[in-house]
Order: sequence, then C-alpha cells, then structure tokens
Amino acid sequence: MAIPQHAAAAAGCIDGTLRLSMVADLGIRAVDDAIIMFHEIYPAVSLHIDVAPWRDTIEAVVRGDADIGISCDNAPRDSLRYVPIGREEQQLYCHASSRIFQELKSCSSDLKQYKPQVFSKYNFILTGNDEPQELFSFRKRHGLGGHIGGQADTLSEARRLIRLGVGIGFLPTDFAAGDVLSGQLIPLLPEDILPRYPIYMITRAETPDGTAASLIVNVIISRTAGKEMQKSA
Repeated sequence: MAIPQHAAAAAGCIDGTLRLSMVADLGIRAVDDAIIMFHEIYPAVSLHIDVAPWRDTIEAVVRGDADIGISCDNAPRDSLRYVPIGREEQQLYCHASSRIFQELKSCSSDLKQYKPQVFSKYNFILTGNDEPQELFSFRKRHGLGGHIGGQADTLSEARRLIRLGVGIGFLPTDFAAGDVLSGQLIPLLPEDILPRYPIYMITRAETPDGTAASLIVNVIISRTAGKEMQKSA
C-alpha cells in the first residue's frame, strides 16, 4: 500500500526477472492493470510469462519455478498466499448454425428456460486439465459431458470446436462475450445457476518483502483496495 508514496524512490532500484505462470485466455482486468502499474514503477524488471493449466500453475509456484501464479484454486494451501483479484463464471454455449441449436430452437425459442439436464444427451467439448473444479462438479451434478465430442487443451481451441458445431461446451463468459455479441455463440443456461469461482494471485507464503514478486502483489492489493472482486471490464 506504500508503493504510491515510494514509487519515485524505488524506480530503478529493482531489476531481474519476474516469472509468472497463469491460466490461458484469462480475462481479468485487474491482472492487466497490475502489470501496467508494476512496469511503470519498476521498468528494469523483465516479465516472463508461462501459460499452463491451473493445477500446473499452482505446482510451479510451490516448486519455485514461478514467482507468481494467476489461477483458480479450490483447495488453498497454507504454504501459499492468495490475493483475490477477480471472479470468473462459465456459461454453456453452442454455435448459432449448429444442428444442436436448430433442434433446441424447434422445441422452444427461449433456450434459457431449459434445465442443465436437458443438455446431457449432446456431445460436449471438454478442456481437460484446464477445467476448474467448480465447473467439473457442476457438470457431474447435472450429468453433463457424458458424450464427448472433442477435447482441447486451451479455451481458444475449445471455442474453435464449438464454433465448428462439433459439440456444446463451457467457456468463461468474458472470453466468449465477443462471439455472443456477434451472434456466433448462443448461451444456453440461466445466469443465476452458472458456476462461478475466484481467481487469485498466488505467491509462496515466505516470499521476502522487497522482491519483485512481493512488490507486484502490493500493487494488486493497492489496485483493488476497498473494492469488491470484480469481473473484467
């Protein structure tokens, strides 16, 4: 929180490399804001970013292979420090020209009146190790994903398969917003039941003060002080 007052004195005093590991296609505005602010204050620090599934991101921080992890985590560990920076929600989508959409539309023009179980018979596009635990639990609770139409390692490739009509699948609402706006993707579930989960900036609990990792955490705390966790704008 003292960074704004000491920025001028600190600029140029910190150098080296800050290693970030983060989940792919993350749309949390606070992450971009923190990187921008951090670079302005500490321009001599080089940022190295690795993209990995959320479990791998956490393990990279535990091992010391990453200074910072940006990820969800359904089972926080005492050895790590978690700073909430945003919240993601997942929606179920199909492509506007797919056979699935035409079949659903012929039954009702109001797709969002359906309960999740209605979609259990359709082919699903899954994201494997990148699937948050909250989404996995939601799918299993409603019997979704039993018929696998495809699997992708990243959200971008999952979106590609959904847009090709290979199956229906879950995507973060911020990530899919442009395709929804253009009419390419159709949201299928009511908003009040969507699976949601926090996104954290994660460091090792024993990270020393004054290191690049601790300083960027201070930047993000300063950025979000007094504000509720928010979705990306």
